Amino acid sequence: LSKLLGHLKDEKCSFLPVMTVKVSAVQTLNYDTSEKGRNGKSRCYKLVTSTLEDTSFCIKFEKRDWIYHFYVVMLASEEVCAKYKIDLTVHEHNASGDDSEVSFKFCGKPCSINVDKEEFHGLQIDEKGMKLVLSKS
Repeated sequence: LSKLLGHLKDEKCSFLPVMTVKVSAVQTLNYDTSEKGRNGKSRCYKLVTSTLEDTSFCIKFEKRDWIYHFYVVMLASEEVCAKYKIDLTVHEHNASGDDSEVSFKFCGKPCSINVDKEEFHGLQIDEKGMKLVLSKS
């Protein structure tokens, strides 16, 4: 696991990222969601890694089949993940989740790195919803 975290912190694989994603009060991230020169149906963004209370986690953001998926994945067991609650909000740039005209929110437990990707849970936003967020940015 320590080698995985080192790899994820490499700027080629991961980055501190222009759309705004707020994960509790811990961190606000901005993603560049422009589709110029990219396949519009699917896209995988670089991971964002961080550490909270000596536990590392990643923010995974991808677009598959016109649906945007946001996951918080902790580099820990399911038992450790069960001790945490995350609030993940997607909203327009330069606004807080509370001030945002359009926002989407997920509250729940983070995903464990130990489960299959198909079992990840988080926030999913369809193309129409994301266009509303981006039109306000």
